[in-house]
Amino acid sequence: MKYLLRFFVPAATILFFLPVSSCKKDGKTQSNSCKIVTMYDTLVTANGSVETATIQISYNNDGNIATSKFDDGSIIISKTFTYGDHLIVVTPSPGANVPTDSVYLNDAGLPLKIKQVYPGPAPQLVSYFNYTYNSHNELQLMVFQQIQNGAATGSSDTCVFANGDLVTKKTSYGTTTTYTYYTDKPAADADFNRFYSLLNYGAVPIQSKHLLKSAQSSNGLDNYIYTFDTEGKILTAVDLQGSFSDSRTFGYDCSH
Repeated sequence: MKYLLRFFVPAATILFFLPVSSCKKDGKTQSNSCKIVTMYDTLVTANGSVETATIQISYNNDGNIATSKFDDGSIIISKTFTYGDHLIVVTPSPGANVPTDSVYLNDAGLPLKIKQVYPGPAPQLVSYFNYTYNSHNELQLMVFQQIQNGAATGSSDTCVFANGDLVTKKTSYGTTTTYTYYTDKPAADADFNRFYSLLNYGAVPIQSKHLLKSAQSSNGLDNYIYTFDTEGKILTAVDLQGSFSDSRTFGYDCSH
């Protein structure tokens, strides 16, 4: 399975390495009238191999994600988003080896729980993410649990915010990640702390105020570099970690 499939094959740790200034503090909606509709991704791995993929996104009349499509030239995975009262159900295309996600929201539109049911014969693999926030809608705790064949495994992440930004995340395994931000740039749907969650769930648990600049952990240092158009929209976003690079180019629809 190609590395770029991480966009559509969720894992507990990926949720925190994502992810246009927010006009509405609503985890379900995009940030302003310009919506991300395409993303072209080029990944250069440490051994020099290159992977590419295209992601397409459409929206409903409320400005929420209606469909998403991943295409790396050999695998195509589509997802459909259905909205209810405090609930988003994300259904993959038939035959896709990815879970059906039920995203339960609080009154602020932030995910309280995500239930993932993977395809396959019974007993199916089921995963849960449970989120706890403070009074400022800042994520404090994420608890992950996976159940298969009656056996349960799990982990948890504890988050610390400062000045409206996630600055530290510590896992129950003892790994600590620290984050820095471009404090002159507002958080954006195209940045690495938002896009993955938005694409897969239609909701974003990490509501940092500013644009992610770096992430430092025992796995190394990731530096995030962006270019912008004249209106301030992110055109490219690049994750650099040593000889590894992940370059994303975004296209927008500003007709809404």
